Amino acid sequence: MHAGEILEHLAARGFGVPGQDPVAALNTRLWKRSGPGGPLRRLGDAVYDRAGEPGPEGFGPAGGWPA
Repeated sequence: MHAGEILEHLAARGFGVPGQDPVAALNTRLWKRSGPGGPLRRLGDAVYDRAGEPGPEGFGPAGGWPA
């Protein structure tokens, strides 16, 4: 899910991210939590998924990476 979509879901629940560019600020926070052992994994530029969930086409930690 793109950081902009995540921000929309958070805003719908009453949460906000401070700053001139809230999507960029949220992306920075998500990126910092997408490292080894973190709750998220980065799939692309500002695109994240929960760690341990299969990625596109079944690839990822649960589905295995293509050879």
